[in-house]
Amino acid sequence: MSTRVSLLLSSFRPKYMNNTARKDYGANYITVKVAHADGSEVHFLIKKSIKMKWMKEDFAKRTKKSWHFLVFLTEEFERVKNDDTAITLQLRDGARILVYENEHSG
Repeated sequence: MSTRVSLLLSSFRPKYMNNTARKDYGANYITVKVAHADGSEVHFLIKKSIKMKWMKEDFAKRTKKSWHFLVFLTEEFERVKNDDTAITLQLRDGARILVYENEHSG
């Protein structure tokens, strides 16, 4: 069963923007799709300079999983670290991040 949850931070965007502010908004924010192997997908509108730890924690909270046991990978299979940003990962608008559960034995 596929679940799709959308999180858009458009409520933080000013209602009235001049052309310069509108260009700045588009230049500083991107949409990222975070897809879990079970089919659930969450869309984030994030600022390019925000740390990925926030996004990882929010994804785990929305999918009711512990983010400590999730592995986040870019489309190029580069591991997403907590201190990474969209700039350091060179993510483009509409980028997809893949999420897998970490196999652990005890």
